[in-house]
Amino acid sequence: MIFQIIMKAGKPYCRLRNTLQFVYSSYLVPFFLFPDLNCDITVDDVERAKAHVKSSGMGTSTGFDNILYDKILELEGVPLCFLLRECVRLRDAPSLCLQSLLAGILKKNGDPFDARSYRAVALESCLLKFLTLIIHLKLSRVIEDAGILPDSQNGFLAGFQTNDNMFILRTCIERAFADSRNLHVAFVDVSDAFPPMVPTYRR
Repeated sequence: MIFQIIMKAGKPYCRLRNTLQFVYSSYLVPFFLFPDLNCDITVDDVERAKAHVKSSGMGTSTGFDNILYDKILELEGVPLCFLLRECVRLRDAPSLCLQSLLAGILKKNGDPFDARSYRAVALESCLLKFLTLIIHLKLSRVIEDAGILPDSQNGFLAGFQTNDNMFILRTCIERAFADSRNLHVAFVDVSDAFPPMVPTYRR
């Protein structure tokens, strides 16, 4: 159902839809190969996300709806599952969950009178983040079981750290020095890898 919704969505999801079509056409992977991604959200999915939130900590800000994670964890699994399932099915959610509070945080040694010295932070609904967490956990489980991501993609794998590659690189350099061998390394700086954010908060 998750992929079906993305494939049927409109302009906001065009780039994601095209990417998915390219990936699946490149690897010739039919959607039915991953049935978990086309299943409705279950109570087990909700309880798994609750356990993840408890283990990761609940110290987060709220959005417009002022609903904290501890309030979400107090809800029973069945009604919460029904609410989230309907949000996915209808491709909609309570209006307050879809609004974000934008806050500007002054960068270190930044000029408080210069808008470029601020970092924009969006405070989103915990309920919306809880729903996206369920989708993330489902995707991660499928990707891990299928062995799609290599260990080098440690930023997306549980149990890995983003500085693992730096540690590996340093180890390779020290080993090359010890063995008096050459080590060829390429640092690739990819520009425009992500769409730019239009600073609408500036005038």
